[in-house]
Amino acid sequence: MATPHASAVLALIASVHPEPRGNPRGLVQVLKDTARDVHGNATPVLSATDTSPGDANGLPCTTGYCHLGGPAVSDIDAYGAGIVDAGRAVGAAWTMHAARLSRC
Repeated sequence: MATPHASAVLALIASVHPEPRGNPRGLVQVLKDTARDVHGNATPVLSATDTSPGDANGLPCTTGYCHLGGPAVSDIDAYGAGIVDAGRAVGAAWTMHAARLSRC
């Protein structure tokens, strides 16, 4: 669900601050700059070699990738730039737009 959420917040940023509408990199930069940092991911990767029966359902796992195992996924791979914060992103866009208006 990350893509729909990020896309919606980008639309909100563009609705509040018209200047970056034609500048996708600028829009994405606002999104990244206002994302919440997350650290300490503990979710391990899927194991390609684990073909033991399924966890709770007991179904066979003939293809692998059925169970989690091994070291945790790195924070950057799990969370990228962070968790989207719509309130922070829109607030930052509004502040930038208001500052631009005050210079006019």
